[in-house]
Amino acid sequence: MNKPSVSIVTVCFNSEATIRDTVRSVMNQTHPVEYIVVDGASQDGTVDVVRELLSQSTLNYQIISERDRGMYDAMRKGIAASHGDVVAILNADDRFESNESVEKVASAFAPDIDVVIGDVIITDQDFGKVLRYYSASAFRPEDLTRGIMPPHAGFYARRHLFEKLGSYTPDYRYAGDFELILRFLLKARVKFRYLPEILVRMRTGGLSNRSLRHRFNLTKEVLRALKENGYPSSWLLVLSKIPGKLFQYFRRPPGQAR
Repeated sequence: MNKPSVSIVTVCFNSEATIRDTVRSVMNQTHPVEYIVVDGASQDGTVDVVRELLSQSTLNYQIISERDRGMYDAMRKGIAASHGDVVAILNADDRFESNESVEKVASAFAPDIDVVIGDVIITDQDFGKVLRYYSASAFRPEDLTRGIMPPHAGFYARRHLFEKLGSYTPDYRYAGDFELILRFLLKARVKFRYLPEILVRMRTGGLSNRSLRHRFNLTKEVLRALKENGYPSSWLLVLSKIPGKLFQYFRRPPGQAR
Protein backbone atom coordinates (compact mmCIF):
# COMPACT_ATOMS: atom_id res chain seq x y z
CA MET A 1 0.00 0.00 0.00
CA ASN A 2 1.31 3.44 -0.92
CA LYS A 3 1.83 5.73 2.04
CA PRO A 4 0.05 9.10 1.86
CA SER A 5 1.93 12.30 1.20
CA VAL A 6 2.01 14.60 4.22
CA SER A 7 1.89 18.38 4.59
CA ILE A 8 3.02 19.95 7.86
CA VAL A 9 1.80 23.46 8.68
CA THR A 10 3.53 25.68 11.25
CA VAL A 11 1.89 28.95 12.25
CA CYS A 12 4.03 31.49 14.02
CA PHE A 13 4.28 35.06 15.28
CA ASN A 14 7.41 36.50 16.89
CA SER A 15 8.72 32.97 17.38
CA GLU A 16 12.42 33.57 16.76
CA ALA A 17 13.38 32.08 20.14
CA THR A 18 11.77 28.68 19.55
CA ILE A 19 11.14 28.04 15.87
CA ARG A 20 14.61 26.68 15.07
CA ASP A 21 13.83 23.45 16.94
CA THR A 22 10.51 23.16 15.12
CA VAL A 23 11.93 23.64 11.63
CA ARG A 24 14.91 21.36 12.21
CA SER A 25 12.65 18.58 13.45
CA VAL A 26 10.65 18.83 10.21
CA MET A 27 13.81 18.87 8.11
CA ASN A 28 15.02 15.68 9.83
CA GLN A 29 11.92 13.60 9.09
CA THR A 30 12.59 10.37 7.21
CA HIS A 31 9.21 10.56 5.44
CA PRO A 32 9.10 13.27 2.75
CA VAL A 33 6.91 16.20 3.74
CA GLU A 34 5.64 19.41 2.25
CA TYR A 35 6.29 22.16 4.77
CA ILE A 36 4.24 25.35 4.99
CA VAL A 37 5.14 28.11 7.44
CA VAL A 38 2.48 30.78 7.97
CA ASP A 39 3.85 33.83 9.77
CA GLY A 40 1.61 36.61 11.03
CA ALA A 41 3.95 39.46 9.99
CA SER A 42 6.39 38.95 12.87
CA GLN A 43 8.33 41.92 14.22
CA ASP A 44 11.40 39.88 15.14
CA GLY A 45 13.68 37.62 13.11
CA THR A 46 11.29 34.68 12.81
CA VAL A 47 11.04 34.73 9.01
CA ASP A 48 14.80 35.21 8.58
CA VAL A 49 15.47 32.16 10.74
CA VAL A 50 12.96 30.06 8.81
CA ARG A 51 14.32 31.15 5.42
CA GLU A 52 17.92 30.48 6.44
CA LEU A 53 17.16 26.97 7.68
CA LEU A 54 14.86 25.92 4.84
CA SER A 55 17.22 27.25 2.17
CA GLN A 56 19.65 24.56 3.33
CA SER A 57 17.06 21.78 3.05
CA THR A 58 15.65 19.67 0.25
CA LEU A 59 12.09 20.15 1.49
CA ASN A 60 9.28 21.31 -0.73
CA TYR A 61 8.28 24.37 1.29
CA GLN A 62 6.33 27.62 1.28
CA ILE A 63 6.66 30.64 3.55
CA ILE A 64 3.64 32.91 3.88
CA SER A 65 4.20 36.09 5.91
CA GLU A 66 1.32 38.55 6.22
CA ARG A 67 -1.15 39.85 8.76
CA ASP A 68 -3.92 37.48 9.74
CA ARG A 69 -6.94 37.32 12.02
CA GLY A 70 -5.29 35.02 14.52
CA MET A 71 -3.95 31.52 14.96
CA TYR A 72 -6.84 29.63 13.40
CA ASP A 73 -6.97 31.98 10.42
CA ALA A 74 -3.27 31.21 9.86
CA MET A 75 -4.00 27.47 10.07
CA ARG A 76 -6.71 27.89 7.44
CA LYS A 77 -4.23 29.61 5.14
CA GLY A 78 -1.65 26.87 5.58
CA ILE A 79 -4.12 24.08 4.88
CA ALA A 80 -5.51 25.92 1.84
CA ALA A 81 -1.97 26.17 0.47
CA SER A 82 -1.15 22.50 1.11
CA HIS A 83 -1.10 19.67 -1.41
CA GLY A 84 -0.48 16.57 0.71
CA ASP A 85 -2.96 13.74 1.13
CA VAL A 86 -2.71 14.29 4.90
CA VAL A 87 -2.27 17.53 6.85
CA ALA A 88 -1.13 18.25 10.42
CA ILE A 89 -0.24 21.29 12.51
CA LEU A 90 3.13 21.59 14.29
CA ASN A 91 3.27 24.73 16.42
CA ALA A 92 6.29 27.02 16.50
CA ASP A 93 7.33 26.07 20.03
CA ASP A 94 7.00 22.30 19.49
CA ARG A 95 9.09 19.65 17.78
CA PHE A 96 8.67 16.11 16.56
CA GLU A 97 9.62 13.51 19.12
CA SER A 98 11.73 11.55 16.63
CA ASN A 99 12.90 11.65 13.03
CA GLU A 100 10.42 8.85 12.29
CA SER A 101 7.31 10.56 13.70
CA VAL A 102 5.75 11.37 10.32
CA GLU A 103 6.81 7.99 8.92
CA LYS A 104 4.92 6.23 11.72
CA VAL A 105 1.80 8.28 11.02
CA ALA A 106 1.94 7.68 7.26
CA SER A 107 2.30 3.93 7.87
CA ALA A 108 -0.78 3.97 10.13
CA PHE A 109 -3.10 5.26 7.41
CA ALA A 110 -5.19 2.77 5.44
CA PRO A 111 -7.70 3.43 2.62
CA ASP A 112 -10.60 3.46 5.08
CA ILE A 113 -8.86 5.64 7.70
CA ASP A 114 -9.38 9.42 7.51
CA VAL A 115 -7.66 10.50 10.73
CA VAL A 116 -4.71 9.18 12.74
CA ILE A 117 -4.16 10.43 16.29
CA GLY A 118 -1.00 9.92 18.32
CA ASP A 119 0.25 10.97 21.74
CA VAL A 120 2.04 14.12 22.86
CA ILE A 121 4.22 14.98 25.84
CA ILE A 122 4.38 18.44 27.38
CA THR A 123 7.73 19.49 28.81
CA ASP A 124 9.58 22.40 30.33
CA GLN A 125 11.07 25.09 28.11
CA ASP A 126 14.22 23.03 27.45
CA PHE A 127 12.26 20.00 26.16
CA GLY A 128 13.77 18.09 29.07
CA LYS A 129 11.53 17.39 32.06
CA VAL A 130 8.22 15.75 31.13
CA LEU A 131 5.36 17.60 32.82
CA ARG A 132 2.36 15.89 31.24
CA TYR A 133 1.70 12.79 29.16
CA TYR A 134 -1.20 13.70 26.88
CA SER A 135 -2.39 10.39 25.47
CA ALA A 136 -5.29 9.66 23.14
CA SER A 137 -5.38 5.97 24.10
CA ALA A 138 -8.69 6.17 25.97
CA PHE A 139 -10.33 8.81 23.78
CA ARG A 140 -13.81 8.21 22.36
CA PRO A 141 -15.70 10.75 20.20
CA GLU A 142 -18.44 11.00 22.84
CA ASP A 143 -15.84 12.43 25.22
CA LEU A 144 -16.02 15.66 23.25
CA THR A 145 -19.42 16.41 24.80
CA ARG A 146 -17.52 16.83 28.08
CA GLY A 147 -14.88 19.04 26.50
CA ILE A 148 -12.35 16.20 26.32
CA MET A 149 -10.35 16.14 23.10
CA PRO A 150 -7.35 14.20 21.81
CA PRO A 151 -4.05 16.11 21.48
CA HIS A 152 -4.27 18.51 18.56
CA ALA A 153 -0.52 18.24 17.96
CA GLY A 154 -1.00 14.51 17.33
CA PHE A 155 -3.96 14.95 14.97
CA TYR A 156 -3.41 14.04 11.29
CA ALA A 157 -6.36 14.34 8.90
CA ARG A 158 -6.83 13.74 5.21
CA ARG A 159 -6.86 17.05 3.37
CA HIS A 160 -10.16 16.32 1.61
CA LEU A 161 -11.90 16.48 5.00
CA PHE A 162 -11.09 20.18 5.29
CA GLU A 163 -12.62 20.72 1.85
CA LYS A 164 -15.72 18.64 2.63
CA LEU A 165 -16.37 19.49 6.28
CA GLY A 166 -14.76 22.91 6.55
CA SER A 167 -11.48 24.15 7.99
CA TYR A 168 -10.69 25.95 11.25
CA THR A 169 -13.14 28.69 12.21
CA PRO A 170 -11.11 31.92 12.45
CA ASP A 171 -13.30 33.77 14.96
CA TYR A 172 -12.35 31.31 17.70
CA ARG A 173 -9.35 32.35 19.75
CA TYR A 174 -8.88 29.40 22.10
CA ALA A 175 -10.98 26.42 21.00
CA GLY A 176 -10.83 26.41 17.21
CA ASP A 177 -8.99 23.09 17.29
CA PHE A 178 -11.63 21.60 19.60
CA GLU A 179 -14.42 22.81 17.32
CA LEU A 180 -12.81 21.28 14.21
CA ILE A 181 -12.12 17.94 15.89
CA LEU A 182 -15.72 17.94 17.18
CA ARG A 183 -17.04 18.38 13.63
CA PHE A 184 -14.76 15.71 12.21
CA LEU A 185 -14.91 12.98 14.85
CA LEU A 186 -18.29 13.37 16.54
CA LYS A 187 -20.57 15.16 14.08
CA ALA A 188 -19.28 13.61 10.83
CA ARG A 189 -18.06 10.37 12.48
CA VAL A 190 -15.05 10.04 10.22
CA LYS A 191 -13.08 6.86 10.88
CA PHE A 192 -9.93 7.36 12.93
CA ARG A 193 -7.11 5.20 14.23
CA TYR A 194 -5.19 5.64 17.45
CA LEU A 195 -1.42 5.33 17.01
CA PRO A 196 0.27 4.37 20.31
CA GLU A 197 3.33 6.53 19.70
CA ILE A 198 4.54 9.82 21.16
CA LEU A 199 4.67 12.04 18.09
CA VAL A 200 5.38 15.53 19.39
CA ARG A 201 7.19 17.16 22.29
CA MET A 202 5.52 20.44 23.30
CA ARG A 203 6.82 23.23 25.49
CA THR A 204 4.45 24.17 28.30
CA GLY A 205 2.69 27.53 28.23
CA GLY A 206 0.14 27.40 25.42
CA LEU A 207 -2.36 30.23 25.03
CA SER A 208 -5.27 28.47 26.75
CA ASN A 209 -3.20 27.56 29.84
CA ARG A 210 -1.50 30.87 30.59
CA SER A 211 -3.91 32.00 33.32
CA LEU A 212 -7.27 31.27 34.93
CA ARG A 213 -8.79 33.91 32.67
CA HIS A 214 -7.53 32.08 29.58
CA ARG A 215 -8.89 28.77 30.89
CA PHE A 216 -12.23 30.44 31.57
CA ASN A 217 -12.34 31.80 28.02
CA LEU A 218 -11.36 28.39 26.65
CA THR A 219 -14.25 26.73 28.47
CA LYS A 220 -16.66 29.37 27.16
CA GLU A 221 -15.54 28.64 23.60
CA VAL A 222 -15.79 24.87 24.14
CA LEU A 223 -19.40 25.32 25.26
CA ARG A 224 -20.03 27.58 22.26
CA ALA A 225 -18.57 24.98 19.88
CA LEU A 226 -20.74 22.23 21.34
CA LYS A 227 -23.89 24.35 21.09
CA GLU A 228 -23.20 25.49 17.52
CA ASN A 229 -22.74 21.88 16.44
CA GLY A 230 -25.89 20.60 18.12
CA TYR A 231 -24.41 19.21 21.34
CA PRO A 232 -25.50 21.58 24.12
CA SER A 233 -23.56 20.99 27.32
CA SER A 234 -22.99 22.74 30.65
CA TRP A 235 -20.18 24.19 32.70
CA LEU A 236 -20.59 21.38 35.22
CA LEU A 237 -20.25 18.66 32.58
CA VAL A 238 -17.22 20.24 30.91
CA LEU A 239 -15.48 20.93 34.22
CA SER A 240 -15.95 17.26 35.18
CA LYS A 241 -12.97 16.51 32.91
CA ILE A 242 -10.53 18.13 35.35
CA PRO A 243 -9.67 15.01 37.45
CA GLY A 244 -8.81 13.05 34.31
CA LYS A 245 -6.68 15.90 33.03
CA LEU A 246 -4.82 16.14 36.33
CA PHE A 247 -4.06 12.40 36.14
CA GLN A 248 -2.05 13.08 32.95
CA TYR A 249 0.47 15.03 35.06
CA PHE A 250 1.21 11.93 37.14
CA ARG A 251 1.12 9.29 34.42
CA ARG A 252 4.56 8.21 33.21
CA PRO A 253 5.00 7.97 29.41
CA PRO A 254 6.16 4.54 28.19
CA GLY A 255 9.95 4.47 28.21
CA GLN A 256 10.17 8.09 29.33
CA ALA A 257 11.70 9.29 32.58
CA ARG A 258 10.16 12.27 34.31
